[in-house]
Amino acid sequence: MKKFMTYTFSLILLLIMAGGVVYAFFPQVMLDLTYKQYSNAANLEAKTTDINGYKVHYYVSKTPDK
Repeated sequence: MKKFMTYTFSLILLLIMAGGVVYAFFPQVMLDLTYKQYSNAANLEAKTTDINGYKVHYYVSKTPDK
């Protein structure tokens, strides 16, 4: 039982550390995941278009208009 608890604690600690590394060194990944979750919850789809050489991001509804 002691071995199981040690392995479980080590795994949880490793996952927390991996999350901290992603948060510290790759913050855009965290933002992209958050935006994707929010847009899915609001039933929106992310789109992009180029306007005068600039990439513009916007959202449109996934449901068809009535």
